[in-house]
Amino acid sequence: MLGSCSASGVYRDQLTNLETPSRAVVRFYNNRGTAQQWIKEGKQAVKMTRLSCHRFRSNQVRLALSLLAYNVGNLWRRLALP
Repeated sequence: MLGSCSASGVYRDQLTNLETPSRAVVRFYNNRGTAQQWIKEGKQAVKMTRLSCHRFRSNQVRLALSLLAYNVGNLWRRLALP
């Protein structure tokens, strides 16, 4: 079991069977959490789970265009707001 305390004073325990240094395990699980947040954001903001066609290629193009529009919108928001 690994224990870590963040700068905000939050203490987290992680139980794992990985045989790597503790910093590497914490980094691995933090990256995994970040990826899960990206998936959650994609499902909510871009509606990644909605399939508009029965063909894979059509759905792939739709998802790519949706992600492009979402990222352009975020860019404009960051440039326009201080």
